[in-house]
Amino acid sequence: MANIFVKEPIYITLQDYKDSSTKDLTWKTDDELKEIIYKAQKEIDIYIGSYWEKFEETQEFIFPIKNTDWTSYIPNDITIATVYVSDQLIANWDTIEEHTSGGQITEEKTWDRTTKYSATSNSIFVKTIPFEAMQILDKYKKVFFKQIL
Repeated sequence: MANIFVKEPIYITLQDYKDSSTKDLTWKTDDELKEIIYKAQKEIDIYIGSYWEKFEETQEFIFPIKNTDWTSYIPNDITIATVYVSDQLIANWDTIEEHTSGGQITEEKTWDRTTKYSATSNSIFVKTIPFEAMQILDKYKKVFFKQIL
């Protein structure tokens, strides 16, 4: 029986993640992997900030977006970045902090950027998005802020 509290991944299917990951996933259940992918999707959206026109206004995540022919579209780069961030979550649990009280979380310096976090109750934050994922995601941040004339 499926756990109704575990959300299905959007940016990558569970099977595609299993096929693409470089990590040993045998010690995780499917539901645990779905939760990890879900957290990775949230971190990607936080990192990008905002992007293009959502496919449906009420959808939880930035992607899928509307393609030029008005169909649902998730760029392959986003799927690849989801694998990197999910692998980061699995391999480095020390890069995750759980916060049970609200307030400002300290500033962090990673690679070439400084990030400040603020938390709400029971928020989970990934301290570092892997460099490989940053390289992919940075172009989506730049596209959003491109000036439209």
